[in-house]
Amino acid sequence: MLLLIVGVLCPPGYVHGHSFTPNEGASFLSLMDDLKSINSLIRSNVDNVTVVPEFANNSLMLLNSSTMKEIND
Repeated sequence: MLLLIVGVLCPPGYVHGHSFTPNEGASFLSLMDDLKSINSLIRSNVDNVTVVPEFANNSLMLLNSSTMKEIND
């Protein structure tokens, strides 16, 4: 309801918003979180031989040469 009221009170053509520039540190932390999540999925499904290779392939796609360079830095 509040969003509807705010939308009605704003002049036409006026848009509220913000565009964020990419941050290298944030991208790296996001990559690390993705890898931690995949690692957790592998550990919790270690007995499932059908999904573990899929999770491992997903982590390999994340760990390409540029990301490995970033980790080494």
